[in-house]
Amino acid sequence: MLRYDIERLKDQREFNGWTQRYLASMIGTTATTICNVELGRHTNPKTIKRMAEALGLPWKKIHAR
Repeated sequence: MLRYDIERLKDQREFNGWTQRYLASMIGTTATTICNVELGRHTNPKTIKRMAEALGLPWKKIHAR
């Protein structure tokens, strides 16, 4: 099972002052999906990678092996 540092994504989003809706619009998904990722309910690697890229976080810092 792949593991991700979801807390880092959420922390960076909040640090940027972005809402879940704003991040969702940037990556072409819904605020519900962002919420589910942040709650650990959604772990689609493509979505998580797009979130990391939008937030300016290196994939290697999010993707824990």
